[in-house]
Amino acid sequence: KRALEHASKGGGLASMLEFGKKELEVIPTDSTIIDAKTRVLCATLINNVVDVPIINEATEQIIALKAVDVVADHMEAELEKAGLATFFDGVRDMSEKDVDKWVKGVTERVNKAVDLPMLDETQEGIVIEMVVRLIAHKFVEGNKKR
Repeated sequence: KRALEHASKGGGLASMLEFGKKELEVIPTDSTIIDAKTRVLCATLINNVVDVPIINEATEQIIALKAVDVVADHMEAELEKAGLATFFDGVRDMSEKDVDKWVKGVTERVNKAVDLPMLDETQEGIVIEMVVRLIAHKFVEGNKKR
């Protein structure tokens, strides 16, 4: 609900990312990292940034949620293979500039592996980057609070 209220006020990608970072909870160590609440939050914020022409907002929200699910499922598979600590190796100690580079690298890798057919390449990149950035933030903040 709060994400919908924030999205309705407008703002670009940076505004949606900052709001999303503040809303994310600490990662549970023995649970799914990209839980349903995180997925819905990402989709709602993405829906405010990515516009699919000729489609109403409710349908766009469904498309955004499906896109987030595809990206999140792929990331969870990578996390399972590599392990949480290995996947995020060094991220919590990186400068913001280095985290940006890490996010770009992961975004490119995920973008090569997944296809979001309802979105063009630019929109696909925005979706993937936003999910990766918010999950990285969730990991870093979760480790600070331990």
